[in-house]
Amino acid sequence: MKKQKTKTIVTTIILVMAIIQGPLFYYFTTGFFKMIFLVPFGLTGLILTVCLLVGVLKYQSSNTKYHILGLILAFTVGIGTIRGDGVEYLDFKFRMAERSKIVEDVKKGILKPNSPLNNGICELPGREVFPISNGGNAIWVEENQAGITSIDFYIDRGFLDHYSAFLYTNNPTEMANLEKAITMKGNHVVKKIDRNWYRVAY
Repeated sequence: MKKQKTKTIVTTIILVMAIIQGPLFYYFTTGFFKMIFLVPFGLTGLILTVCLLVGVLKYQSSNTKYHILGLILAFTVGIGTIRGDGVEYLDFKFRMAERSKIVEDVKKGILKPNSPLNNGICELPGREVFPISNGGNAIWVEENQAGITSIDFYIDRGFLDHYSAFLYTNNPTEMANLEKAITMKGNHVVKKIDRNWYRVAY
């Protein structure tokens, strides 16, 4: 009975860790801090998963369906979300309308960058649980009088000068450069993800 209770507790812990891992590291950590926290978090989850696996195999009489399914699900979700690609894909797809609305608000002058030159950081109003632009819920805006607009929605604000973002642009020159970068051999930093939308990393 004690072994079963212990396995139930460990199963619950690793399930919770696996479920929160993707959103936690995608939305709430950035750059160097992501690297610092991901290692101990992932290592703790791995050790607990191995301990549960040993317990499930060694003390089969105290196993329940919850232990078996929890172990399989935690391992699958944990491995599947450790890089964050899945959460990133879902975030872009399911929040496309929200980002498009922000783009339109920038074009209409409803949202403006902090700089009087209409270029730079633009703080987004409100405090969402899951920010639309990670690392501070702010976007980077570049505009000119010809109606050309480029906006970075941060995926990872990075460390020092490195970052990744969902980029909206209607700038023909920038779009041509991005399309050229996509066709280059060994390109891992630019992907076209929708009309006028790119996934960039610098």
